[in-house]
Amino acid sequence: MNISLGLTLVFLSMILGTLFLINSVGIPSIVDRARNLLKKLLILLVISLAVFLFKLLTISGFAYDQTGKIFMEPYKYLKNLLSMWYVLVLFLLGVIMIVV
Repeated sequence: MNISLGLTLVFLSMILGTLFLINSVGIPSIVDRARNLLKKLLILLVISLAVFLFKLLTISGFAYDQTGKIFMEPYKYLKNLLSMWYVLVLFLLGVIMIVV
């Protein structure tokens, strides 16, 4: 899980650097190469982010019942995200804004 999150952050950083090159360099050959690299990096970013989110949303988390007993609840993070729909909407908007 840590590796997939690390790769996601690396790909985001590389995308930021590539966008900087596209916007600041006026040499057409470099801009074309950067645009081609950007497409590949975006695909890698989506894959690594999907792996991280799948792992995050399927692991168990700590919960407690009415008596105060702590136990491991399966799919705890997925249940939390679904119960707070507004956080889910903001998260999905953020992911869409990164990809588009």
